[in-house]
Amino acid sequence: MVDLSRYADDLYDGPQLLLDRHVPLIWHETPRFRYITAVCVGDGELWRYQMPTVRELETIASFHDELVLRRYGDPAYGWLARQRERHPFDIDGAARGRYLAKYESGGWGIKRPGWHDGPVPAWNEDPMSLVAVLDRAHVDGDPHWAAWKAARPGLFGR
Repeated sequence: MVDLSRYADDLYDGPQLLLDRHVPLIWHETPRFRYITAVCVGDGELWRYQMPTVRELETIASFHDELVLRRYGDPAYGWLARQRERHPFDIDGAARGRYLAKYESGGWGIKRPGWHDGPVPAWNEDPMSLVAVLDRAHVDGDPHWAAWKAARPGLFGR
């Protein structure tokens, strides 16, 4: 069993459904750790987001897998492998994380903390579909991302 007490300030008080994929479910959008990808499920009071469906979580996990493979290389080797020995979730203090949330309306938003020519907007302006939000997290026209999605039509609906 994995000890998650070190991450308790961030984690949603429920099952960590993506623990095996190294993606935490967090209750707020300003976590203590810089997760590469996280899903913000809220607390039902201040942070009011919906719990994603199992299929949506699988889609997010696939997005995370592609991101990790492209940015960090094979996660079984190198720096990320050493990180995974120390942390149950993928964490990179120098990375701008991708924090996804499902609004009460059913649309999705993404927060990317950090600076790039000034402060980054907290969430996209209008709720979008999950795939549209994941597309927005990539550079427009990224051929690797397009190929990844095309190879997984059951998750990305194409």
